[in-house]
Amino acid sequence: MSFFPELYFNVDNGYLEGLVRGLKAGVLSQADYLNLVQCETLE
Repeated sequence: MSFFPELYFNVDNGYLEGLVRGLKAGVLSQADYLNLVQCETLE
């Protein structure tokens, strides 16, 4: 049991949030976003 679960949010759910923020901010192009969404892992 952790005392600060908000500190671990990105460990569990940060990948998807990062993709969405990157797309909205213009850091990722639509093609980059689609390629990353299809990946099962980051390796």
